[in-house]
Amino acid sequence: MSKDQEKNWSERSIELSKFYKGKERGLEAYLHIFGLTREDLDGKKVLDLGAGPTMQFSQDIKEANLDTSVAELSPDFIFDDIRHKALESNPSANAVVGLGQELPFASESFDSVFIVHVLDHVSYEIMTRLLSEALRVTKKGGRVYCGPVYSYIRADLAKDKNFKKFLNDTGIKLSQSDVPVDYGEERLYDKISGTHYDDMPYTKIVLEK
Repeated sequence: MSKDQEKNWSERSIELSKFYKGKERGLEAYLHIFGLTREDLDGKKVLDLGAGPTMQFSQDIKEANLDTSVAELSPDFIFDDIRHKALESNPSANAVVGLGQELPFASESFDSVFIVHVLDHVSYEIMTRLLSEALRVTKKGGRVYCGPVYSYIRADLAKDKNFKKFLNDTGIKLSQSDVPVDYGEERLYDKISGTHYDDMPYTKIVLEK
């Protein structure tokens, strides 16, 4: 990703945060982006790979009274002040220190893995390793949900012969589609490009094991 792309994504992330009312990593945002319902997560074991500083997703799961076990993973939790602040916001959360490309979990540990607002911030090499690791810890029949990401990442994956071979060899199904726009009666307006969210090249990627 170029510096201009990084700057644009950083500024657009701020707009996304406002759009989801500060809960861009929360339950409702995740359900909205990937077209899921609360029932899809109830009774499941879930990894939130790249948890935000307040671990909003697991907090929302708890408040929704869902029987969902959530592991919140972030490399930033290695720092005591960040981990302490995160646990202050969500004392009952399972905060795990780790790297996405070297997940500290046994194979087939989770029913679902969410990778939200992450892939645009890592190199392509790390991204493919991260996706491989996410699939490793996902149970047979489970899914890895990634997004929103720029469409050029989708194009890069489509051209990657090694990654396509990996999918073919492992029987992984990959689907990609645009991220939905409407959130209640609101539509995200991107102040940078002067367009609405549906005019921007955002996509979501779902890998089914």
